[in-house]
Amino acid sequence: MRRLRKVTLWVLGVLVALPVLAVAAVLVGLNIGPGRVAAELLVGRLTGGGVVIEGLSGRFPDRLRLHRLEVRDAGVAVSVVMPGSVDTDLFPPGTDRTWMLEPKDVGDAVAFVVNSPAHMLVHRIEVRPLSPKRARE
Repeated sequence: MRRLRKVTLWVLGVLVALPVLAVAAVLVGLNIGPGRVAAELLVGRLTGGGVVIEGLSGRFPDRLRLHRLEVRDAGVAVSVVMPGSVDTDLFPPGTDRTWMLEPKDVGDAVAFVVNSPAHMLVHRIEVRPLSPKRARE
Protein backbone atom coordinates (compact mmCIF):
# COMPACT_ATOMS: atom_id res chain seq x y z
CA MET A 1 0.00 0.00 0.00
CA ARG A 2 2.80 2.36 0.89
CA ARG A 3 4.61 1.55 -2.35
CA LEU A 4 1.44 2.22 -4.41
CA ARG A 5 1.05 5.62 -2.75
CA LYS A 6 4.67 6.46 -3.43
CA VAL A 7 4.38 5.47 -7.12
CA THR A 8 1.12 7.40 -7.48
CA LEU A 9 2.66 10.56 -6.03
CA TRP A 10 5.69 10.16 -8.26
CA VAL A 11 3.52 9.79 -11.39
CA LEU A 12 1.40 12.79 -10.43
CA GLY A 13 4.55 14.81 -9.82
CA VAL A 14 5.86 13.95 -13.28
CA LEU A 15 2.50 14.76 -14.89
CA VAL A 16 2.52 18.19 -13.25
CA ALA A 17 6.21 18.87 -13.83
CA LEU A 18 6.30 18.04 -17.56
CA PRO A 19 3.86 20.77 -18.68
CA VAL A 20 5.55 23.29 -16.37
CA LEU A 21 8.95 22.44 -17.84
CA ALA A 22 7.56 22.60 -21.39
CA VAL A 23 6.10 26.08 -20.81
CA ALA A 24 9.36 27.22 -19.21
CA ALA A 25 11.33 25.91 -22.18
CA VAL A 26 9.09 27.80 -24.61
CA LEU A 27 9.35 31.01 -22.58
CA VAL A 28 13.12 30.79 -22.37
CA GLY A 29 13.49 29.64 -25.98
CA LEU A 30 11.47 32.51 -27.46
CA ASN A 31 13.51 35.02 -25.48
CA ILE A 32 16.90 34.02 -26.89
CA GLY A 33 18.21 34.32 -30.44
CA PRO A 34 18.51 30.62 -31.35
CA GLY A 35 15.03 29.94 -29.98
CA ARG A 36 13.54 32.72 -32.07
CA VAL A 37 15.20 31.43 -35.22
CA ALA A 38 13.91 27.94 -34.42
CA ALA A 39 10.37 29.32 -33.93
CA GLU A 40 10.52 31.11 -37.29
CA LEU A 41 11.60 27.91 -39.04
CA LEU A 42 9.08 25.80 -37.16
CA VAL A 43 6.12 28.01 -38.13
CA GLY A 44 7.08 27.68 -41.79
CA ARG A 45 7.43 23.91 -41.54
CA LEU A 46 4.21 23.38 -39.58
CA THR A 47 2.20 25.40 -42.10
CA GLY A 48 3.88 23.94 -45.18
CA GLY A 49 5.30 27.35 -46.02
CA GLY A 50 1.86 28.95 -45.96
CA VAL A 51 2.75 31.26 -43.08
CA VAL A 52 6.08 33.03 -42.85
CA ILE A 53 7.29 34.98 -39.84
CA GLU A 54 10.58 36.85 -39.68
CA GLY A 55 12.32 39.11 -37.25
CA LEU A 56 11.00 37.99 -33.88
CA SER A 57 12.13 40.44 -31.23
CA GLY A 58 11.05 41.80 -27.89
CA ARG A 59 10.18 39.93 -24.73
CA PHE A 60 7.85 36.96 -24.99
CA PRO A 61 4.96 36.75 -24.17
CA ASP A 62 4.03 40.37 -23.51
CA ARG A 63 6.16 42.42 -25.93
CA LEU A 64 6.81 40.11 -28.82
CA ARG A 65 7.27 41.84 -32.17
CA LEU A 66 7.41 40.55 -35.71
CA HIS A 67 9.24 42.26 -38.49
CA ARG A 68 7.22 40.42 -41.12
CA LEU A 69 4.16 38.18 -41.17
CA GLU A 70 3.00 36.71 -44.43
CA VAL A 71 0.09 34.36 -45.09
CA ARG A 72 0.99 33.07 -48.55
CA ASP A 73 -1.68 30.60 -49.61
CA ALA A 74 -4.63 32.77 -48.63
CA GLY A 75 -3.38 35.89 -50.42
CA VAL A 76 -3.46 37.80 -47.14
CA ALA A 77 -1.12 40.71 -46.56
CA VAL A 78 -0.69 42.05 -43.04
CA SER A 79 -0.03 45.76 -42.64
CA VAL A 80 0.38 47.61 -39.37
CA VAL A 81 -0.63 51.25 -38.91
CA MET A 82 0.79 52.66 -35.68
CA PRO A 83 -0.66 56.07 -34.88
CA GLY A 84 0.77 58.40 -32.29
CA SER A 85 -1.49 60.61 -30.19
CA VAL A 86 -4.82 61.09 -31.95
CA ASP A 87 -7.39 63.75 -31.01
CA THR A 88 -10.23 61.59 -29.70
CA ASP A 89 -12.68 61.77 -26.82
CA LEU A 90 -10.62 59.20 -24.90
CA PHE A 91 -8.56 61.99 -23.35
CA PRO A 92 -9.82 63.66 -20.15
CA PRO A 93 -11.66 66.97 -20.54
CA GLY A 94 -9.34 69.95 -20.56
CA THR A 95 -6.47 68.09 -22.24
CA ASP A 96 -4.65 70.19 -24.83
CA ARG A 97 -5.30 68.24 -28.03
CA THR A 98 -4.40 70.95 -30.55
CA TRP A 99 -1.05 69.29 -31.33
CA MET A 100 -2.43 65.78 -31.83
CA LEU A 101 -3.19 64.03 -35.09
CA GLU A 102 -6.75 64.17 -36.32
CA PRO A 103 -8.62 60.90 -36.84
CA LYS A 104 -8.67 61.73 -40.57
CA ASP A 105 -4.85 61.57 -40.58
CA VAL A 106 -4.98 57.95 -39.43
CA GLY A 107 -7.75 57.26 -41.94
CA ASP A 108 -5.54 58.66 -44.72
CA ALA A 109 -2.72 56.31 -43.69
CA VAL A 110 -5.10 53.33 -43.75
CA ALA A 111 -6.42 54.44 -47.15
CA PHE A 112 -2.85 54.56 -48.45
CA VAL A 113 -2.29 50.96 -47.33
CA VAL A 114 -5.59 49.74 -48.78
CA ASN A 115 -5.11 51.54 -52.09
CA SER A 116 -1.51 50.43 -52.61
CA PRO A 117 -0.85 48.31 -55.73
CA ALA A 118 -1.48 44.57 -55.43
CA HIS A 119 2.19 43.77 -56.02
CA MET A 120 3.29 46.00 -53.12
CA LEU A 121 3.15 45.23 -49.40
CA VAL A 122 3.11 48.21 -47.08
CA HIS A 123 4.28 46.39 -43.99
CA ARG A 124 4.34 49.11 -41.38
CA ILE A 125 3.40 52.78 -41.19
CA GLU A 126 4.10 54.86 -38.11
CA VAL A 127 2.15 58.12 -38.03
CA ARG A 128 3.00 60.64 -35.32
CA PRO A 129 2.41 64.34 -34.70
CA LEU A 130 5.28 66.45 -35.97
CA SER A 131 5.86 68.11 -32.61
CA PRO A 132 3.92 68.01 -29.34
CA LYS A 133 4.64 71.71 -28.87
CA ARG A 134 3.40 72.80 -32.29
CA ALA A 135 -0.34 73.24 -32.75
CA ARG A 136 -1.75 71.90 -36.02
CA GLU A 137 -2.87 74.39 -38.61
